[in-house]
Amino acid sequence: MFSKNVIAVGVLLFVVGLGLGYGISISSNTNENEIKYQALHEEIQKFKTYLTCVPYTHEEVKPTSDTWVHYNYDENGTLMLIEVETTKKQNSPSWAYLPEGHPGMNFEHWVLHIWFQDPEKSCPDMDDLIRRLSAEGLEVQLGEEISQPFFTVKGNLLHVNNETLRIFTYENSESATMEAGKISNDGESIEGHALDWPAKPHFYASGRIIVLYLGEDIELMHFLEQILEPQFAGA
Repeated sequence: MFSKNVIAVGVLLFVVGLGLGYGISISSNTNENEIKYQALHEEIQKFKTYLTCVPYTHEEVKPTSDTWVHYNYDENGTLMLIEVETTKKQNSPSWAYLPEGHPGMNFEHWVLHIWFQDPEKSCPDMDDLIRRLSAEGLEVQLGEEISQPFFTVKGNLLHVNNETLRIFTYENSESATMEAGKISNDGESIEGHALDWPAKPHFYASGRIIVLYLGEDIELMHFLEQILEPQFAGA
């Protein structure tokens, strides 16, 4: 079995030699460093969202004196991201340049993220849901904040065409999973307390959000399954 150091060296040689990995777009009309910095900022925000959403484990390997390789695994032990950081100058557009580094590595270096899972698909939030439903051509409007006695967090109404979704966002996926576990398979009761829904309930969950839809719009339910997961409770 190969050691992490051997794998790290192989990954490093591969991405440096071939310039592969997470590509960062470059425009001839915009300052190259500014684009790289902005792309990296967006990438780091996705990474932070992922780590907030998914319980994870982390390993660090230093294959050379100027390079660090970080392995990040999800709660199932499946590799989700390899992050390579080096103080050795990189000219490939796949690498982002941090002139002042970041907390924990406050010095000039270059960084490359290689994703093995899609953070947006694994950890969608309400903004992602709005964006992706809108991209499907649906009319989406954020409604007022709501409270439900059977959920520990407040939610928001989301009006989609002529239908309404109830979105509940949790601190992390573990909290959302625990809350989802209170709901009966048919969606008609929560923690054994029967509920009188005005229409058939459909519960969806992904990452740290739970979505409740009361209705029978087949197209909308199809989109929810595509964006999130098949309903885990409901009619």
